[in-house]
Formats: sequence, C-alpha cells, structure tokens
Amino acid sequence: ITDLAPADVVIEAVPEDLGLKTRVHAEIDRVVAPGTLVATNTSGLSVTALADATATPSRLVGLHFFNPASTMRLVEVIAGAATDEDTVSRAIDLAGALGKTPVRVRLIAPGAIPGWILHEDDELLVVDKPGDVVCHPSKAGPWSSLVGALREYTGLATVHLIFRLDRETSGVVVLAKTSAMASRLQTALQRRHIGK
Repeated sequence: ITDLAPADVVIEAVPEDLGLKTRVHAEIDRVVAPGTLVATNTSGLSVTALADATATPSRLVGLHFFNPASTMRLVEVIAGAATDEDTVSRAIDLAGALGKTPVRVRLIAPGAIPGWILHEDDELLVVDKPGDVVCHPSKAGPWSSLVGALREYTGLATVHLIFRLDRETSGVVVLAKTSAMASRLQTALQRRHIGK
C-alpha cells in the first residue's frame, strides 16, 4: 500500500468484506497525500462505515463500476455521511473522464418509506419506489439499498426480495418478511402459479 503514496486517485476494489475493506482504507488513508481522491468500488457495503475507519472520512466516496467494467457505462457515485461535495464532484468528473456515465446514488430517507408502501401485513411488504431515488434493489447496505432500507425500517433481521416490476430504479417491489413466505412465493413463481 505504501506504493500508493504518490497517487492522485486510489480506487479500492478488494473483496466485499467489511473488515478487510476497513483495514485497507485505514492503511490507504495513512499513506496518501491530503488531496488524493480515495474511492471504494463496493456494491453493497456502507461508504460511511468504511470512511469511519479513516482519519479523513470527507475524502472517501463510493465509485461502483458495474461488471464487466470494460463494457458497462454506468458508474454509481455514492457519498458517505461525511463525504464532502468536492469529493463527490471529483468522483463524477473522474467517471466522465473514463468514458463512463456517473449516476449519483442518494441514501434513502427513512421518512420517505411509508409513502411507498402499497401493502403490508405480517408476512408481506409491497412498495412502489419512485424513480428519482436511485439505489441498488437488493444489496444489504442500510440506506443505500432498497432491501437494506426496508430491513432497517421494519426492524427485521432479514427482508427477502421476491421480485420487482421495474427498470432497475423504480417500480413495484414485492418482499417477504419471513423465510416461509419467501419460499412459498418463490415456489409459486417457479411453478408459474403467480407472475409478474
């Protein structure tokens, strides 16, 4: 990691393990210059949690390149709670300079969720997520993913994504609150007893 000291930009892409990524970011933070743009390529871990492992959380930003990065044009730009706007702007500019299309991902506001709920009971949750809130539908990050946000909102340890009627960023999403309901719905979908 000491070889990174002269870098203007560092994009971390180690495996999706929070402990590993926090250790790597703490080391990167110790060796790079104050003006270095530091990004994580995480697709589901909290940028805030990673930044908290550093002495300068304002310069860490999520820069998630979709696979395969060589052909996929979209890049998610995710600010952590302490990421400053200059860092976000630099990350957006970097993505553009790389020929990518940057999309700024906002954290889901907890107060917005009740307005999205179409149906809720003890086993099922159906929401209609608006298109202006871009988030990953199924990753576990607490407020950067739909499943993570709904898990936090409901207070449940697990919420199971069953299916969505959308174009990646908006639309009706059906989730099960229990493993038993998830299994029943997935079986019904496989047997074509229910459909999207």
